[in-house]
Amino acid sequence: MRPSDKRRLFILQYLSERNHDSHKSVLINLFSEGQKLGYASEKLEESFESMDNHHDYLLNIEMMSVIGMPNPIERVVLLGHSWLTQDGEDYLYELQNPEEGGSTLQMSTFNIENLNNNGQAAFGDHASLSDNHSTNVDIDNSIHQLIELKSELPNSVDPQRLDELAKLLKQMIAGQVKPEPGALKKFGNFLDKTWKIISPVAAPLIVEAFKPIIF
Repeated sequence: MRPSDKRRLFILQYLSERNHDSHKSVLINLFSEGQKLGYASEKLEESFESMDNHHDYLLNIEMMSVIGMPNPIERVVLLGHSWLTQDGEDYLYELQNPEEGGSTLQMSTFNIENLNNNGQAAFGDHASLSDNHSTNVDIDNSIHQLIELKSELPNSVDPQRLDELAKLLKQMIAGQVKPEPGALKKFGNFLDKTWKIISPVAAPLIVEAFKPIIF
């Protein structure tokens, strides 16, 4: 296991055992225990940041970027009532049970950086998003159809993630949020589990959302 995965395993396992304890003492003790195990404070901070809501979204936290805040614990803001997201719980299980296969987070996370020169995007082992740049998407109707697919999602996923994906795509298409490579990375685990269901509607929307940087 890579050092970065070992740190993630330590953090996720520690917080999962205290998942609904939002007291700051949880983080203080986590950093203290981590340092006893040989994990440097700055490396633990890096791991937290890589798992926050702006990155892999394994933890239900936001890492504040505040100048003059040397204590990494003060940067951590819990966004809900539990530390781990559903993706975080799934990823922890995968780290604890490597014999069951590789991490879905690493296997097929959607990343616009994987687009080829034809504007096509590989999503794991799935086919390209679109064979035609002219998607002619009815945005409002497609967003509505995407959200309606919540009833068809497997029980192992959080349907709220579909709402979040639909909202982000709509904001990108409307120009309210700038599309950037890796913008959908935090939805990687969710997309892995739902792509076959949502792709007929989601794929044209994704292409439309990222047109400014891929075509």
